[in-house]
Amino acid sequence: MRPKWTKYDRATYLISAFLLLATCIWLAVKWKELPELVAMHYNFQGEIDRYGKKSELLIVPIFGWVLVLLLGVVSRFPKIWNTGGLELTDENREYVYKRLRYMLDTMMVLVSGVFSYLTVFTLTGENLPKAFLPVFILLLFGSMAYFLVPLYRKNKK
Repeated sequence: MRPKWTKYDRATYLISAFLLLATCIWLAVKWKELPELVAMHYNFQGEIDRYGKKSELLIVPIFGWVLVLLLGVVSRFPKIWNTGGLELTDENREYVYKRLRYMLDTMMVLVSGVFSYLTVFTLTGENLPKAFLPVFILLLFGSMAYFLVPLYRKNKK
């Protein structure tokens, strides 16, 4: 069973693609102005702990595109998903697949947004805001809980 694309699916893919495309365009426009060495990694406190060549900046958007394309393919084949112990029946299969697909879509937008933010923010040469990692983790796991908790509650009934 291949799920039909919904408005939510389309919106999340468009948002992810827009974020990554805008980042790629921004990098192309700014490329000659970029310093040869840029911040490439931050520790848990948000402090820069590694510098690298500006060409390394291309890794993050490329990885983002691979992720979006991979999730696009995987979301079309829900039978290969690990549903985490949820009992799938003919009655709940469509609901479970849709909810899990929406979770993947949401995570894709969050990760695309973080990749884009990090690519652009890296060029400031400043440390990340202290709240960056906790906010990202909260958004990521909060969105997972939002989609998964109702599935497990409904499954127990």
